[in-house]
Amino acid sequence: MSDGFDRAIRLGLADAERRRRRMNRRLATGLGAALAAAAITVGAVTGLVAASRASVAEVSACQKAQEAASAEYDKTAAAFRELEQAVSTLDEGWDMDKAIPLSKTAPDEPAAWDCKVDPDGASARARSDAHRLRSERARYEEAKR
Repeated sequence: MSDGFDRAIRLGLADAERRRRRMNRRLATGLGAALAAAAITVGAVTGLVAASRASVAEVSACQKAQEAASAEYDKTAAAFRELEQAVSTLDEGWDMDKAIPLSKTAPDEPAAWDCKVDPDGASARARSDAHRLRSERARYEEAKR
């Protein structure tokens, strides 16, 4: 009888050991999955924060480019008003052969582009507008003697 009893105890101990190993394996698998999910989440959040910072920098650069284009427009418009004044008074300090045709071409105001939709494209267009306005202002100033 003691053989059967010893055997039952051994089987019970072996069964308990198998259950303990299975539980440890499940715990390790669950912890591994939780750590992997946490790592993926941290990576995604870090990526989003970095992208957000990049887009904030791009939008800021775009806004500065638009401010520069607006400042160029102000300078060009002032030069154009000066040219118009010279033409209307026939100021001898100006080359009227150049000034009169130029007085008919007022500078176009730079367009306002949405920096949040396409910051790179809007920056490029603002820089292009600023360059165009600088060229126009140079032509206005060339009419001075």
